[in-house]
Amino acid sequence: MLFEDNLVFLVLKFLIIFAGTVAMMASTTRFKTVRKKAVGVAVISGCAVFVVLSTFLIIYCFGYESFLRVFILTVSCPAVLLFCKLSDEPFSKLVFMGATHILVSLYIAATVTLINTALHGNELSDILLRLLSYFLAVLFDFYFVRRIWLDFVGIIKKGWGVLSLIPCAFIVLSVTTALYPEHYTKRVLSVITLYLLGAVIIAVYFSIGSYLSLQYRRLQSKQNEEIMELQLENIKKENADIEALEKQTKIIRHDLRHVLSTVAALAESGDTQAILDFVDNAAEMSDEKGKKRE
Repeated sequence: MLFEDNLVFLVLKFLIIFAGTVAMMASTTRFKTVRKKAVGVAVISGCAVFVVLSTFLIIYCFGYESFLRVFILTVSCPAVLLFCKLSDEPFSKLVFMGATHILVSLYIAATVTLINTALHGNELSDILLRLLSYFLAVLFDFYFVRRIWLDFVGIIKKGWGVLSLIPCAFIVLSVTTALYPEHYTKRVLSVITLYLLGAVIIAVYFSIGSYLSLQYRRLQSKQNEEIMELQLENIKKENADIEALEKQTKIIRHDLRHVLSTVAALAESGDTQAILDFVDNAAEMSDEKGKKRE
């Protein structure tokens, strides 16, 4: 059930899709520090208003199916551009992350529509199912995907441009499969093809995950090697300092034995003045050696 005649419902549905997709993106994104929070709120609000107005006007003027064929431009692209404004991450990383979440959002939206249709639900049940689905998806992203993803983003610097082409291509393929020659709810074959494509997408993303994990381990090993080399240099420096200190200690012990033996000899002779003169000379020599070392 598409409820194509209920314009208010359609606008609300796509606003939920937009908000859910943005929330999923936000759960795996590092945001830059915004001095004026009002600016960030204004950017997000402006983007939401654009989505609502464009959705309403396109559906009202050209029909629901026409809107579905261009919603990537009016709903999805603004979401990615929004994060380009709010995040310090490179554009290619944001495109990969954004396109991936848009792809997930497409399958969530399609699955909710199919479930609601199978259950002969109404507009309210569709909205509730959609809210629940996106809520669970955001929780999964935040508690399970976020840490792993941010680790990969932090350490892997290259290759995101090529990787971003993969979800973008899958988005085009998914939309084409779902909407041409007619809406997927009207053709069982389109539904089967759409979910077979979903299985292929999962397999591809498993391969991407393996590649990123391999790159992550390699770069982490390289960093560990650099840290170990630095620690080894510090240990060598500390050993050199210890050896120098040992040599200095031996010299001090030798000088001390010499001083003590001389003082003892002078004490046996009973020449107190000679002892005092020797001690003064020894003190002056010690001061000169200390200045030379400095």
